[in-house]
Amino acid sequence: SAAPPLRLGRRGYDELIEAVFIANLVPFIAFLLQRNDPVILLVELTLPLTLVYLACKIALEFKDYGFDITHGRENLIVRLGWQKAVVIHNLLLLAAFLLFGVFFFLGLAWSLTWPLLLALPVAGLQILHLQRITEGIRPKWAYLRWLASGLFLILVYLEVISLWF
Repeated sequence: SAAPPLRLGRRGYDELIEAVFIANLVPFIAFLLQRNDPVILLVELTLPLTLVYLACKIALEFKDYGFDITHGRENLIVRLGWQKAVVIHNLLLLAAFLLFGVFFFLGLAWSLTWPLLLALPVAGLQILHLQRITEGIRPKWAYLRWLASGLFLILVYLEVISLWF
């Protein structure tokens, strides 16, 4: 993201590159170190994780939104505006869990799908809390930080455990 020709980090696209790196590239490299052929299962498990990671980054940047606007820092939420960022955050979370369902109907094993759906209530709480912030209710930033980080980490944990067993 900091490469001289593109400098995407300065243009507010740092979060997108970070999401692809953390949620997609790292698992692909780890998998390719063990096997030579990438499988569709890896895409089915990491694509929704990318969406959840982006939603997590949007939720975590909400606290510093005022500071970022006044100091001219470019990030995803500043480029989108906070109203659009809330809508995109909610859509990203819903799309991630919808993708789990679509992948189940396309052949993802139920033993890999149902544990991931256990995190759906946490995603619902995160959406609800962000909606309450947009309605003007006093934000609980620590709670939002725990929800956002926790959802991503819970999904990673559930994926690893379901693959292990």
